[in-house]
Amino acid sequence: MGARVSVWQAFVCGWRFLVPLALFIHVPAGARDLSCPETIETQQSIAGNAPANWRAAIDKASGAPVSHWDGVAFSDGPPENLASLVPDDSKTAAGNRVDIYKFPASVYKQIWLSCSYAQTAVILTKTPGLVGSVCRVTYVGVGDDAGPQKVECLP
Repeated sequence: MGARVSVWQAFVCGWRFLVPLALFIHVPAGARDLSCPETIETQQSIAGNAPANWRAAIDKASGAPVSHWDGVAFSDGPPENLASLVPDDSKTAAGNRVDIYKFPASVYKQIWLSCSYAQTAVILTKTPGLVGSVCRVTYVGVGDDAGPQKVECLP
């Protein structure tokens, strides 16, 4: 038979874990939500002509061409320059990961935010004026299976 836990013990134990988690994921007032669109619709086609004796077609049974948000990147310049930045800090709590990025004006001139999506090479990108900001990207899960949930930045 398993150990018995009183309601009070469960309550106290639960608060010991919830308070640090709440402090960890708390978003200060004034933070800008820059989260990416959850889904995008894309169009797929073959580049050029199909190989000899073949015809290209779209598999309509696979459903609508909707791709779900699955990644975030910040870059020092346009994303096609391949200058993606690594987080300044990363923390894990309650099975979720939070990456922290700092963009001091003394180092950066223009920061680009890029959103990547599953099953497509299409990305959405913009320059939301992040120089001098600190940004937090919250992921559900950890490791390679973590999915982005929110992007928040403080001026």
